[in-house]
Amino acid sequence: MIEIKTNNPVYQKNLETLFKTAFSDPTPEAFVLLLPPADIESFFKKPADIPVLILGGTHPDSTAELTLPVSAAHLINTLRQMIEKNKNTPSFETPDFIFTGATRQLIHKKSNQTFRLTEKETALLVYLYQQSPHLVSKEELLTEVWSYHPQTETHTVETHIYGLRQKIGPAANALIQSSSEGYCLITSDL
Repeated sequence: MIEIKTNNPVYQKNLETLFKTAFSDPTPEAFVLLLPPADIESFFKKPADIPVLILGGTHPDSTAELTLPVSAAHLINTLRQMIEKNKNTPSFETPDFIFTGATRQLIHKKSNQTFRLTEKETALLVYLYQQSPHLVSKEELLTEVWSYHPQTETHTVETHIYGLRQKIGPAANALIQSSSEGYCLITSDL
């Protein structure tokens, strides 16, 4: 199901109708977020009177920003492209976890507990998986996952790893290995 959030009831109803018409089988791979004008101004440095529709999905590259008004055809085409990208988000299994990229879910095998991941948590795990069993430095993660300059002074990586560990709990030790040199996804029994 496509999630629609807006601060304007008229937009809300019109978007819901559009999606029901355009997608007879809505999928969870994309969601829609219309930020209130104050948020648009602060996050995107646009004048507050320009409404913007922000589309985000599970694939790290599946984000779009559309200035309203937008034609239904353009919006539907953009969503279809995003859904296709999201379907291509890899899924993988580790000794203790099953990760499903299309739904951004991480399932702990022993407890059968399911964790819903954010877009960046998903991008982080996918990148670590693609590089496994190699150790990935903080600088490489900043460049590849966050598109930051590698020399940027930030604790973004550490903060996201910490947040992910807090979300998962003690089982996180069986997912991500940390060292002073970087991070590694645990993909085999040690």
